Amino acid sequence: MTKLSKVIVTLLLLLGSIFSVKTALADTVDITVSNPRLTQNSLRGADSTEFAFDFGVPNSAKSGDKTVISLPEELNFQRNQEFNVYAPDGQTVVASAVIDTATKTLTMIYTDYVDTHDEVTGSLSMIVRADTTKVTTNRKIPASITVNGNTFTIDSGGIDYNIGGDEDNVDFWKYGYVDYDTNEITYLINFNTRGASVSDGY
Repeated sequence: MTKLSKVIVTLLLLLGSIFSVKTALADTVDITVSNPRLTQNSLRGADSTEFAFDFGVPNSAKSGDKTVISLPEELNFQRNQEFNVYAPDGQTVVASAVIDTATKTLTMIYTDYVDTHDEVTGSLSMIVRADTTKVTTNRKIPASITVNGNTFTIDSGGIDYNIGGDEDNVDFWKYGYVDYDTNEITYLINFNTRGASVSDGY
């Protein structure tokens, strides 16, 4: 191998090492959470509620860094979803967000917006419901999230959950839900569940 070839190979190896180090340096960063709120603190069956809060990103955050938000085992997100988190101007993307119901996590991956701006803030909301595979009795569910292992309370009173099952005592009821993966709406209608005789005017 000639001297020039050795130099070129050395440079390529060095550049490859630099890019590998740059990729490996993506960090998991904490955020501050303030003004937590939820739309309703009483759920029944497959009912859902919205968690919302304001957040602040540390100035040390850089493009490619991420923040992982988790739910307690009693809750899950309503559906898998991908969306953008915008700057206060409503147009510039601060982070891309991915919701995974299998792991009960929402992951934000920051764009280069955090490289050029300090004191980055925003608001985030998410639709959650009871995980009926974990919650099988009427009980109180914690209204909280975990950010990179740190727990934040959305509502100190928690969520009063009722599993339902009283429908046999109701003459008429209608229930519907949305399957966002197939874009289908399903309705279930029960009528005269007691099997009582009724007149035409009922």
